[in-house]
Amino acid sequence: MVLAVNPSYPILDIFWTMLMAFFLGLFLYTLFVVFRHLFGRTDIGAGAKTLWVVVVLVFPLAGSLGYLISQSDAMGQQRRASRGATDLRMDSYVNGISGNGGYRGVHDVTRTSQAWAGPIHTV
Repeated sequence: MVLAVNPSYPILDIFWTMLMAFFLGLFLYTLFVVFRHLFGRTDIGAGAKTLWVVVVLVFPLAGSLGYLISQSDAMGQQRRASRGATDLRMDSYVNGISGNGGYRGVHDVTRTSQAWAGPIHTV
């Protein structure tokens, strides 16, 4: 135990370096998520976006956490909208490939017991 407290012990330095690298990566990821969502929004104007960018750049930790906390509803709605659009595109693609009536849609099949019985064959 005495060696672990000693500042010349190299394993403790490696641990702190790894911990700091992890938190730097987490911080950069948080900034990336904030800016990606902020510049992808169409419901707020340029003034609000500029204000958020200034706040995040001047106070990086507090600004990014403040944005994530205050705008979490908008982020969730945007994620749900993009996921729904992806499901619709996939259903349209598979319906076009399989022909009319040969495919019922992912959401239709998963709501029935047929999802557990295997593929659906239509006549």
